[in-house]
Amino acid sequence: PGLPIVNANPDNLYEETKMLLDHPELRRELGVKGRIYVEKVHSHDIVAEQLLTIYSNLRG
Repeated sequence: PGLPIVNANPDNLYEETKMLLDHPELRRELGVKGRIYVEKVHSHDIVAEQLLTIYSNLRG
């Protein structure tokens, strides 16, 4: 949830790409939100904590 991406597929790729090219402020906003998302979800501290929890649950 909260992943700041533009959902595109082969049917709408041209329109979505054009929309991003026409709106530099949206590209910037998505870039900033993307950085925050990655730091929040993919931080090495967070991932390590999640793995430790998983490993602890496996050992019972």
